[in-house]
Amino acid sequence: NPLTVYLFQGARIARFNQRLSLNYEWNFGASFGWKPYHSDLNPYNKVIGSKVNAYLNTNFYFNWMLSPKFDFTTGVAVTHFSNGNTKFPNAGLNSIGLKVGLVYNINRKEECFAKPLYQSPVPKFPRHISYDLVLFGSWRRKGVTIGEGQMVASPEA
Repeated sequence: NPLTVYLFQGARIARFNQRLSLNYEWNFGASFGWKPYHSDLNPYNKVIGSKVNAYLNTNFYFNWMLSPKFDFTTGVAVTHFSNGNTKFPNAGLNSIGLKVGLVYNINRKEECFAKPLYQSPVPKFPRHISYDLVLFGSWRRKGVTIGEGQMVASPEA
């Protein structure tokens, strides 16, 4: 069974009232423990060609604040596993799933439950400066299919 290690980041997209919001989250990391394609040992796996693959996930979900300690979340998640065309085969694996969760908040301030549910539709904008640093690298292997699905590296690779 594959294991995934990833970084995640998320935020609120829209707040409908004091206790209900629409949020997003994205994850990026690596997945380990795949049983890759092998012509003799694993011929039916025509999707994944390597033991380590990139993991990408994004989800959109509603968050309901139920109490000062608990939230209920539900939404949709889309996931992609790929080796980035570093080995053959590389069809990648995509999945769509439903997200349901119960969140326990350790240090949430209880002030939000003392306020009425209605709030001005235009909240104050908190002035801030943020910086993002993104590094990306990649390599690619070209190949051709010979015979009965046997893949070999291209002479130009």
